[in-house]
Amino acid sequence: MSYTTSEIVKRHVPLVDNFGGERRSATVTLSGVDWSTIAPGALEASSETVKAVIRLTPSSEDVTFSSDVINLSEAPLKPASVTVANNSSLSVLYIESVDYLIDYENGKITRISSGAILTGSKVTVWRFPYKVYSSASDYEIDYARGRVRRRAGSAISDGQTVETDYKTAFESITDEIVDEATIEANRMVEAAVDLGGKFGADLNLQSAATYLAASILSRVAAAATLGADGPAKNAETWLTLAQSFRDDAERMLKRFKPTGPTLTGPVNV
Repeated sequence: MSYTTSEIVKRHVPLVDNFGGERRSATVTLSGVDWSTIAPGALEASSETVKAVIRLTPSSEDVTFSSDVINLSEAPLKPASVTVANNSSLSVLYIESVDYLIDYENGKITRISSGAILTGSKVTVWRFPYKVYSSASDYEIDYARGRVRRRAGSAISDGQTVETDYKTAFESITDEIVDEATIEANRMVEAAVDLGGKFGADLNLQSAATYLAASILSRVAAAATLGADGPAKNAETWLTLAQSFRDDAERMLKRFKPTGPTLTGPVNV
């Protein structure tokens, strides 16, 4: 019996986004030279980029589409920060994904042939570029514990919020793992309270199965964190979360479990 689905599990419990794999533009505030955690476990060495937008107003640049692809003078660019117009007066605004495509990481704009920008057109581009900081002079990173801190004399201001891109050193929770956890959770619910399938698509059983799947995924996260030599406290956090999900599921299943007859004292006859 299927009480929950992988899509419901991922929608209600966003472990897949928070656990592993590649993360982009995760924000962290760096105070003094104190360590700040950016990931729940170990990071892949040299996979990080620490960056920030430090301008209050966008910079602009006039470029000509002598070919379908133009390279801007600055990169990377903050997503959704680019405006392209026919001139500096903004007489005509062009539309991303209709008139052009942007490679924010490399600062490239590609003209879409079916759009309004013609070959040879001169356009004005406004954008917010990132300042990318150096691990040699601006920050120090602890790959084993997934944390970062400012260096003394850093170009990063004390108390500044920066964005970080990184890859975790362990595998992310894949769709296949979520699918397997969902199947196992559905089996657990059926075996515990619904062998005959009499309750069917009950929303409370759906929630219980979802919490059980989340509990299984949290244990997977705990094991992977330890396997990547992450700190024990990160694994403990995942295990605590797993137990919390399991307790919630048990409370919801309890109402479906049959209760035995109430025992009474002896009766004098």
